Amino acid sequence: RGALGVGIGSAEPRAESSRSTSASSCLRASPTSAQSPSTARSEEPDGSQADAVVKAMLPVVTRGMASPNRAVFRTALESLQRIERMFGAGAVDRQLDVLSDALEAQLPKPGGEARAAKAVEMLASLCSDAG
Repeated sequence: RGALGVGIGSAEPRAESSRSTSASSCLRASPTSAQSPSTARSEEPDGSQADAVVKAMLPVVTRGMASPNRAVFRTALESLQRIERMFGAGAVDRQLDVLSDALEAQLPKPGGEARAAKAVEMLASLCSDAG
């Protein structure tokens, strides 16, 4: 028993030791991972990167604006709001031609005038005042 008790007693600290080692390795990894997001946040995309992202998102937004489904349409408008928050009003301004073409295509469709009016209202609130 005594030898068994000592063996168990010595095994427990080892288990705790390995746990603390893995916990400390997680803690060591944590500051590094915590630094990465802050580094990424400090690096704002330049104008060409922002335009590339907006142009990639635009087909989805215009299709959503064309949808008769109210939830899809609302999501498209919310996406425009996100674009403006992330990249500024200028990013929306630079895409007005594409957006206005999508809106014009909506006018003859059932409910298109109402959707276009909501979209124009949203765009007016998002666009910059310089123009």
